[in-house]
Formats: sequence, structure tokens, C-alpha cells
Amino acid sequence: MFEDGILSGNRFITWRRIKSFHFVPIDVNHKYYGYEKEVNSGYELIIKGTLKSVSVIITSDEMRDKLSMLLNEHLIKKG
Repeated sequence: MFEDGILSGNRFITWRRIKSFHFVPIDVNHKYYGYEKEVNSGYELIIKGTLKSVSVIITSDEMRDKLSMLLNEHLIKKG
């Protein structure tokens, strides 16, 4: 994450283009990551922008809470 937005791999979304985000729990029924023991009981963070979306794997509740606070803060500022 940067002052101007979020960078994930080769995708960059500026804060002003972020429309929403949500966390998807990862368990054995998850579409892509269900059989990976390292990420089971983690989360997939999906950030939706105006033109593209970014997906990030979160493996701890602490990091999920920090990211949620940060993203909410920027969405409220944009608001």
C-alpha cells in the first residue's frame, strides 16, 4: 500500500478509484485456495475498483483488522 493507492503484483488502484472491498473466508470449499493448508482459516481480500479488482490473501486476523481499518479510513475520506 502506498499514499496514492494499492499495488498488488502489477496492478495498481488509486484510493479514489476503490469502490468497495470485502473479505472471503478461506476453507476447504474455497474456489481456489481450499486445499492449501497454509491459507486455510485465512481470508481472501477482494478490492473492487472502477476498472479492475485486486485479490490478496490474508493469513491472520490481526492483518485483516488492520487492512479493514485502513481501507475504511480511505473510503470515508473519499466519501
